[in-house]
Amino acid sequence: MRRQERHLLAVAEGDKPLAQLTKENARAWRERSQAAGLAYGTIQRESNDINAAINCTNREWDGASDHSPFKGLKIGQPEAAAQTERDPLPEEVIARVYKGLELIRDLLAIWTLLDWTGARPSEVRMLLRSEVVTDADSPHFVIQKREGRSLKNPWSVRIR
Repeated sequence: MRRQERHLLAVAEGDKPLAQLTKENARAWRERSQAAGLAYGTIQRESNDINAAINCTNREWDGASDHSPFKGLKIGQPEAAAQTERDPLPEEVIARVYKGLELIRDLLAIWTLLDWTGARPSEVRMLLRSEVVTDADSPHFVIQKREGRSLKNPWSVRIR
């Protein structure tokens, strides 16, 4: 949030009432975030956060308007899918994690699951018993969107 705040204060030319923020300020914030090299998803998420904070303030403060220059702000499209931009952890890092967890069996089991499946920690943490399939030829788990569980992005739906 501090980075968002710094960028927003810079493009708004200082601290000012919410009602004085303009669409131009929001666009300038977007441009500044892009120039700083932030990923598309990060800019989108931070824009949503700022918009939510403005909306919450507008709802809770007497006399506030329903004005939010971040409402409907177009961020653009990512140039490439984020999943193709990530490098895997170096083998020496993976080996050091295994070594560090040798005596902590529960964490070692979780790390092994993460390492062998590529699942995110939150995906493993949110698994339901019904999503863990042990009676198949190849035991696996299913990561899917469901009530109480959102997914980070569309390609997160998978069977591991």
